[in-house]
Amino acid sequence: MLSTLSALTQSQIEEIRSLERELGKTILSFSGCDASAEDLTPAELERIRELEAQIGTMLVAVRSGGCEA
Repeated sequence: MLSTLSALTQSQIEEIRSLERELGKTILSFSGCDASAEDLTPAELERIRELEAQIGTMLVAVRSGGCEA
């Protein structure tokens, strides 16, 4: 199972923002998704690692349909 940023309704976003104001804290919303890691060749993995280093984030290749927003 992987976590991804939640797809929220405007109402849900407003409720979270209200709680952020109340607490004075930033809140992130994550949802779990059933996803299987994609099989990668060494060259594909290297390209993903290069892009991770370039943009400063973590990337995960998953099989199509694994995590829908």
